[in-house]
Amino acid sequence: MNTGYEVKTTIVESGYEIVEELDKYKWADAVFVQTPVYWMSVPYLFKKYMDEVFTSGIGEVLCTDDGRTRSDLSKKYGSGGLMNKKKYMLSTTWNAPLESFEDPAQFFEGK
Repeated sequence: MNTGYEVKTTIVESGYEIVEELDKYKWADAVFVQTPVYWMSVPYLFKKYMDEVFTSGIGEVLCTDDGRTRSDLSKKYGSGGLMNKKKYMLSTTWNAPLESFEDPAQFFEGK
């Protein structure tokens, strides 16, 4: 089915080339990320991918820092990205039962 959209994908565990990944981010209008969360963090291979690709120093980097600076206190944590005109969606799976998210007495406090 032709929806009029072009999609490029990366499966981190299958390998990737840093320059190719940078080109994908520059090309994309929207970036969708799907990852599991283990022990309150993303898996090692995805963290390695982010470290290598986002701050590679090869060509145009995707971020330089977390955004905060003492010279401008209006800049908040998470504002250091350099491609902030794009749309992003982060989807995570937690291997947690639904009650963990709905029950205020459980870990996620119903949030």
